[in-house]
Amino acid sequence: MSSDIEFTLEAQTRHDVGKGASRRLRREKKVPAVVYGGKKDATALTLSHDEVWRKLQFEAFFSHVLTLNVDGKGKEKAILRDLQRHPFKPRIAHMDFQRVVEDQPIHVRVPLHFLNEEESVGVRMSGGEIGHLETEVDVSCLPRHLPEYIEVDLGELDVGDTVHLSELVLPEGVTLVALTHGEDYDAAVASCHMPRVTAVEEAAELEEEAEAAAEAGAEGVAEVGEEDPLRVRGRVRRRRVRRRRGQGVGARPGCPDALAVAHGGCPRRVPARGRAGQRGRPLCRDAAQRGLLVRGRAGRAAAGILACRSQGARVPRPRHGGRPRPAAAQARHPDEPQRPGGGRGGELPQDPACLRAGGAR
Repeated sequence: MSSDIEFTLEAQTRHDVGKGASRRLRREKKVPAVVYGGKKDATALTLSHDEVWRKLQFEAFFSHVLTLNVDGKGKEKAILRDLQRHPFKPRIAHMDFQRVVEDQPIHVRVPLHFLNEEESVGVRMSGGEIGHLETEVDVSCLPRHLPEYIEVDLGELDVGDTVHLSELVLPEGVTLVALTHGEDYDAAVASCHMPRVTAVEEAAELEEEAEAAAEAGAEGVAEVGEEDPLRVRGRVRRRRVRRRRGQGVGARPGCPDALAVAHGGCPRRVPARGRAGQRGRPLCRDAAQRGLLVRGRAGRAAAGILACRSQGARVPRPRHGGRPRPAAAQARHPDEPQRPGGGRGGELPQDPACLRAGGAR
């Protein structure tokens, strides 16, 4: 389809070309341009940026024969071939125009206008959706037959139907370049299909269902009179935190290590692995009574010295790279008996109470 609208641009010939000259023009709110074709030499032009920007707001400007008034002396017919914009500013960097000859066909990209999308059979009767596969087509025609746009009627399109290039209604003297290459290039332009549910929508629906089920469950528990599930979750979470920190939840009945409970819980309920177990588990029963817990290498050595002296054992060597033991560790308690066999090796005697409490090393 074509309209009676005309576009005229005032242009001036420029002789100073190059990158630096173009930058100076842009600072002066001018647009560097060039016009070529029509069996004539290329000519460098200068356009007003504000005038060009106003004309670019019309869709027909890109698929219309333009008029270039060069220096006010002569008018040339041309079409827009290329347009360069600034990456982020609303500025035009450069424009290319091609001269047209009245008796020579031209190739131009023409936009498509889709009509009756909401009133189509597939959308109105079956709840389908219209998909645009092409928004522009390449046409060949004489300059006087150049259409502004091509209309595509989708009123009779049903679910599963597709509109191809060969089904478009073209104006007089206009041909599609793709169809000149053969039937294999008859591409689809638009189609009607049922809406597809994405994974995000499915996840949102599942979350809504889970929330509704949780609310219904909470209401049912409140009606019966049972404990609130949120309180139960909080209590379970606090128990897990205490267990990670190496703190027991309380001594079991009959546990002999009452003092151990005061210093972090019953040793039978405290994990014995990792740093949490080393912090919360006493080395032996005597260490628990003294209120000493194992904390790091230095803590283990000190606790071993104080705990094992009363058991008639020799003080063990520290396990930290063979460094010399402190003087307090080398001194022997007056009441400590001589270890049979002498030497520093061998196993330490174990207290049955320590084995029963799970605190012996």
